[in-house]
Amino acid sequence: MLKNYAEENEVALQEAFYELHVSLSHAKIVTFKLGLEVLFNKYSSLRCKSPFTGTAIGGDLSEKVLLVRKAVLTPTKLLFLPPQLICKSRMLVHFDSEYAMRVIVREDDGRQLSFTLGVNRAKLLKNNIKPRLLKGFRVGNRKYNFLGSSTSQLRDHGSWFYSKDSQGRSVVDIRSSIGDLSTIKTASKYMARMGQAFSQSMGFIHIPKECTKVEEDILVTPKEKKNIKYNFSDGVGRISKTLLEEVHKAFPEEGTPCAIQIRYGGAKGMLVLDDTLEGDQIIFRKSMHKYPSSHEELFVLKTSKPSEFSFQVACGLSLINRQFIYLFIYFFSFSSPCFCLGGLTILLFLECKTEQSMTCLCIISVQFDRKLLAPRTNTCHRLVGKVYKEFTTYFSLLCRSGEAEPANDHHTSAEVVKKVARHQTRGFLYAPANVSGTVHRQSV
Repeated sequence: MLKNYAEENEVALQEAFYELHVSLSHAKIVTFKLGLEVLFNKYSSLRCKSPFTGTAIGGDLSEKVLLVRKAVLTPTKLLFLPPQLICKSRMLVHFDSEYAMRVIVREDDGRQLSFTLGVNRAKLLKNNIKPRLLKGFRVGNRKYNFLGSSTSQLRDHGSWFYSKDSQGRSVVDIRSSIGDLSTIKTASKYMARMGQAFSQSMGFIHIPKECTKVEEDILVTPKEKKNIKYNFSDGVGRISKTLLEEVHKAFPEEGTPCAIQIRYGGAKGMLVLDDTLEGDQIIFRKSMHKYPSSHEELFVLKTSKPSEFSFQVACGLSLINRQFIYLFIYFFSFSSPCFCLGGLTILLFLECKTEQSMTCLCIISVQFDRKLLAPRTNTCHRLVGKVYKEFTTYFSLLCRSGEAEPANDHHTSAEVVKKVARHQTRGFLYAPANVSGTVHRQSV
């Protein structure tokens, strides 16, 4: 019966076995023969994605993904899972994914390895985990050996294993095909460079080496630290418009991004659009070139997307990133009595819904800046209250005259100011410590 099922639909048989395994692991009573027959018929008729293993049952796979087997290594056992969908990488493109396996290291309860063992932690890794990873493991007539890991896999305690395939290729052949890594003597750097070939991507396009060029980075010496040079172009290259359009055609669902994260041979980093480049050109920076490689596939890992503007983030009421801090510093000097209020003009500009309200904002901004630079006799709460009052007054006059209409959105410009005023009593205020503009954190 099993042989007939395997010849008829191997994927459905795997799914049936795995669901039986899940039922048994939950201590359920299972009639094996009847359950296998029912589940096999169920999965044979489906053309969907499995809720158990993530595989595409009875359906055609996308060109961007492959089915790869997975295993979980614990201190006491090795669990084998059915093939799961995974995005393509350079290694999976050039070699047979049938003989590849992803292995993750976990505790017996499925969580990541615990590091609360103290002095016994090193013994556990050395005596239990390390030998099993180095020796590999055997499944049927296949011997899977350790291959390598990408940077993201290392964070997840995972790695790639590979068995000798139908063409006789082994892990040694894969490592030698990646590129010339002979000059790298550090083990950690060697793993990181080899891991570039395992980075999962959205897909790739072929670009000849003749279309690429490597240039020196842009180094800037700060006035304060003349003995240090800042690499202004670290990891960022340029791509011509014609080649970027080829990327757009290959990934139409991504729209028309102007920046892409890539892997190309031994190069990694970002490519941004440069309209001045003619024809098919890619300019890599020297910092992007990690090792020599003959591969000519441009793998696209991610593309640029517009970011949502968060009110809480912009006001400093929640998580605030370095880019917003630099933006506020650029537009507003540190002499402002409230750092969070410094970004209020930006918030109002983004929240305004009509051209008339933009004009209203411009009128207020002059008075707003004057109040921010006023002596510290007025508290921040009073300053925001005055700005809110003046804004609503100007905007109400425009609405009454028919030149503007209130926004239907809940977050109107006036409500933005009101929210800022409400939240200033909770802290996050930056006030000057002296006339020179030195900044310190102050709670209200």
